[in-house]
Amino acid sequence: MFKKAMVLAGGNDQIELIKSLRKRYNGIEIILVDINPNVRAKEYADKMLVISTMDMEAVTMAAKQEGIDLILVNCGDQPLRTMAYVSEKLNLPCYLTYQQSELLTNKRKMKEIMVSSGIPTSKHHRFNIKSKPETDGLKFPLVVKPADNNGSKGVIKVYNDDELIAAIAESRKYTMGGDLILEEYK
Repeated sequence: MFKKAMVLAGGNDQIELIKSLRKRYNGIEIILVDINPNVRAKEYADKMLVISTMDMEAVTMAAKQEGIDLILVNCGDQPLRTMAYVSEKLNLPCYLTYQQSELLTNKRKMKEIMVSSGIPTSKHHRFNIKSKPETDGLKFPLVVKPADNNGSKGVIKVYNDDELIAAIAESRKYTMGGDLILEEYK
């Protein structure tokens, strides 16, 4: 039985996670982690730590100091990496390894696996924010997107070269590692 859990992020989905944990594990202490001190889930947790869910080292240190025996996130893809990382570092149970979380949350790596495994995917090119994207062989409309960001942040559909230039500038704001993907819209 788990006695102390850390929940990453504090939105509506995490409120439901906290409620489920309390229902399943009587007396469990819930520590919520979010960079925003005013998230909705704060009132459902026993303690709130204002830390970015993306700061793996800070979350690991906090988890160790708090003596947690479980760390979870739901409905958020990038904090999966932190959950898996902390679980591995502190030898906590987790349904993903850190390596698996990397593959699940990085669109570039996911595309590579799809191509090498023969899984159908849109025709695409990847590029770094410091390089110019290659559009050879791609047909408009196109989609530009950060390879390493949550859901649809920075994902933009474009119909011509002028829109593409503007979309790349916008999409660059949302990448952490600098990799972008340009793909045909399907």
